[in-house]
Amino acid sequence: MKVLLRLVFGWAILGVAAITWGQLPDSVLFTVNGRPVTVGEFRYIYEKNYGDRADYHPDSIAEYLDLYIKFKLKVEEALQQRMDTLPHLVAELNKYRKQLAKSFLMDKAVFDTLVEELYNRMQWDVDVSHILIAVPQDSKDTARAFAKAKQIRSMLEEGASFAQLAKKFSDDKNTARKGGRVGWVTAKLPDGFYGVETAIYETPVGEIAGPVRSRVGYHILRINGRRPARGMIHAAHILVRKAKRGKPDSRAKAKIDSIYALLEAGASFEELAKKYSDDRTSRHRGGDIGWFGINKFEEPFEEAAFSLERDGAYSKPVETSIGWHIIKRLEKKDIGPLDRLMRLRLEREIREDSRFEIAKRALINKIKRDNHFILHKNAIAHLRSHLDSTLFSYRWTPPELSEDEVLMQIGDSVYTVQDFLEYLQQNTSLRLGYDMDADIGEALSEMVDAFVNEKVMEYEEAQLEKKYPAFRNLMREYREGILLFEIAKEKIWDKAAQDTAGLRAFFKKHRQRYMHPVRAEVTEVEIQDIDAKTAQKLYKRALKRGVEKALHKYRKRYKGVEKTSSLYDEEQFKRKYKGLEFKKGSATPLEYDANRRIARFAMVTKLVPPTPRELDEARGYVLSDYQNYLEEQWVKELRAKYPVEVNRKALERLIQQGRSR
Repeated sequence: MKVLLRLVFGWAILGVAAITWGQLPDSVLFTVNGRPVTVGEFRYIYEKNYGDRADYHPDSIAEYLDLYIKFKLKVEEALQQRMDTLPHLVAELNKYRKQLAKSFLMDKAVFDTLVEELYNRMQWDVDVSHILIAVPQDSKDTARAFAKAKQIRSMLEEGASFAQLAKKFSDDKNTARKGGRVGWVTAKLPDGFYGVETAIYETPVGEIAGPVRSRVGYHILRINGRRPARGMIHAAHILVRKAKRGKPDSRAKAKIDSIYALLEAGASFEELAKKYSDDRTSRHRGGDIGWFGINKFEEPFEEAAFSLERDGAYSKPVETSIGWHIIKRLEKKDIGPLDRLMRLRLEREIREDSRFEIAKRALINKIKRDNHFILHKNAIAHLRSHLDSTLFSYRWTPPELSEDEVLMQIGDSVYTVQDFLEYLQQNTSLRLGYDMDADIGEALSEMVDAFVNEKVMEYEEAQLEKKYPAFRNLMREYREGILLFEIAKEKIWDKAAQDTAGLRAFFKKHRQRYMHPVRAEVTEVEIQDIDAKTAQKLYKRALKRGVEKALHKYRKRYKGVEKTSSLYDEEQFKRKYKGLEFKKGSATPLEYDANRRIARFAMVTKLVPPTPRELDEARGYVLSDYQNYLEEQWVKELRAKYPVEVNRKALERLIQQGRSR
């Protein structure tokens, strides 16, 4: 019984399972008390539980059908007792549904799109320049920065030089001196730059985009080029530093050339790196600088590294601002297919990124469009006229307005102004988040947006059973699982634990089931203050005549004699006395501690034949068997109480279709 229940809960938390063949048929396979179970439901559960073993053999189908009918009989009894109306079960089911709906809806409607979008972008590197008009992260005054960015965009459209405007106006000083050039980038960009990333990947080469908002300000972007993504490379290098950064250095050039000549003559790259490289971080590792992607090192270094065509190849000397390098390719890793592991990795990155919220807003807008959303702005204006600054305090009380005035509609759901006011009463923290001098109109608009978004998502969640059979299956499984748990707890587990008389009667009737197996009596002996020679004599005497006779001769002479006997079944015996035979007379080797003059050994003194256990000794086994007995009796009662009818033709078609796949 408990095994079945664990299976039920296992089904409920496994997630959305793929339907492997065709749309689930709705023909009835069997009924319990007139309540139908379709072929589709049974097939879904059978495949989910059996996995790769779901071969649709008549024997496995018959076995599982019997199991599932028993399950449905118990659920029917729970429904007849109206356990589905118990407050704690209703609350548990609602909590589970909300969690599942949120996860299911966002995973399906958002993650699939975002994952594919990010993966497609990762296939390309983009060469980009930008002009940044910075906006402090906590600043609310963005209008001035946006106006300045718009003005610069207009100047570009009139033919002004992007590089000159970047040098003059850009707040990114690192790129401004290079005419705004950022260089090659690839998705995903850091958190807070999703809009910039989108503009970079959606703007044609040679075109201007922006102003685009990021968490640091407004960007005007120019797309300089696009190429297939280079992926990641694992490389090593030998560095000869210049005397002055960015200045020519003939000594450094001569040294790197001599190292290159040694390489060409067959010297080990790793040994040369350890001996000559000026990179203290990597030289002890043979020059290994690990994995890196584009835009981490200076462009000449990166170009040389990614130009190497095979593992083990090395470059000619390459100059950067800090010195001269010889680069060796160790490994290269391309983007790879969009398989399960890649999808999981991208989903994890997306969850931690603000693009998730942006996409969620896009989802809300799509739900609105698809379901004829209407927001009544006149109702908002009417409400605004009845509000003052007490809205932002604990003292606020909702104004008395018509209960029928409609605020919003979506699909066949209608929400009134009164619904919104109740929402504000329940969400005190939302109102108290505003300063007392905040603009009431703007605050009201934001609160209405929060209310609308919540109700739109609730509306979509309510449609999940209709739209997605997998969601419907998961909810049914969980609902029936908690009903089964509740009814089994009452009818079997609690009853077995509390019915002392019934448990004793069951034990008495089936006592022969609960016999001790053959056990070995093992006597462990320790003798103190004994010399080694005498200990050996005693041990040999014990092996020949038994422990008791051996100890009897020496007991008067040696006062510190300790003897303990214990019983072990064969499994316990083999765990404790590894290598010792499970038979009378077997003994461990004599242990003698010369420093403390102590001798020890253990011997099997007898084998005890099977004997009946007492109830307290076998309580766990008896209780489990008694629960199984109670379940069997209960199922018999349920079969007599609720008629079960199996559609044999539907069952035969199920087996035929399943086996012909």
